[in-house]
Amino acid sequence: MRSIGRTFVTTAALVGLCAAVRPATGRAAASNDTVVATVGSYNITEQEVDGKLTAQLASLQIQLYDLKRTAVEEIADALLVEQAAKKAHLSPAAYLKQQIDDKVTQPSDADLHKLYDQFKGRSNDTFDQAKLVLIPSMMDRQRQQLHDELMQKLRAAHGYKLLLKPPRFDVKADGRPSLGPSKAPVTIVEFADYQDPYSGRSESTLKQIRANYGDKVRVVFADFPSPKLPNAMDAARAARCAGEQGKFWEFHDTLFADQTKLAVTDLKATAAKLKLDTVKFGDCLDKHKYDSDIEKDIAEGKSLGVEGTPVSYVNGRPVLGSQPAAKFDRIIADELPTGAAKQAAK
Repeated sequence: MRSIGRTFVTTAALVGLCAAVRPATGRAAASNDTVVATVGSYNITEQEVDGKLTAQLASLQIQLYDLKRTAVEEIADALLVEQAAKKAHLSPAAYLKQQIDDKVTQPSDADLHKLYDQFKGRSNDTFDQAKLVLIPSMMDRQRQQLHDELMQKLRAAHGYKLLLKPPRFDVKADGRPSLGPSKAPVTIVEFADYQDPYSGRSESTLKQIRANYGDKVRVVFADFPSPKLPNAMDAARAARCAGEQGKFWEFHDTLFADQTKLAVTDLKATAAKLKLDTVKFGDCLDKHKYDSDIEKDIAEGKSLGVEGTPVSYVNGRPVLGSQPAAKFDRIIADELPTGAAKQAAK
């Protein structure tokens, strides 16, 4: 993820820092006017400090929630395993061995070759050398998958329900380019940058999500071009100008498909390839017609604590960086029932 620094802190320190973040009722709510320092007659308030730390505090909210959710699930899973093991007249360790370890198989040479071929350009290791690393790695992946499947089965069988409330932010969706029905139970608003490679990776994930969920998910695009990337703003302008002719998403997909062709001459060539009115497109691009709209996206992103891209909000729940589809699946699974209920009530 571009330009978001990571600070690793202890759980105790994280909890202490997050105490400064008020529960979100839309955007992260402003703190009070408690004076935390003075400079002569000037009072520095907690609200002013929180404003300066908007992005960091939002990130801490997310980290704290993830820590708590992991702890809750570990406690619940231990209880579920204990109950299942008792029913099977086994110890928890023996039950897990039976359900997971005993089912792990050594990968075939065909599977090993397939994985080796994907990564052989990144290493000088021969196949026989790579096998020594690939075999335990693939078996660990099997083990993790079996563990996850077992926990999902036990949770479903015993009516596990997570009641921990995630951080949620009020993010504008209407008036922005979108794919999917406006009444979809889940809306994903993504702040992204056409020149950022991490945003490029995220796009393939969002395409996969759209394919998997169909009309259940609406995807909304928000511009957050970096001033440090030379062609980012021009690319954002160009996509908006293409949208003026009804081809925002075609242009958007083309830009992400090849992020090396974002100079103005490339953008105009793309417009011609997509059979846009090139005179109208060029006039729109050269006059920076949609700069004010792009700046509004940037301003909202900053107010939400966005510092780098991509950042996605799934029904207001933030997902930082380029994450695998499984990360989104987990949140979407939480949101689909409540999202559908809310849409039905409107």
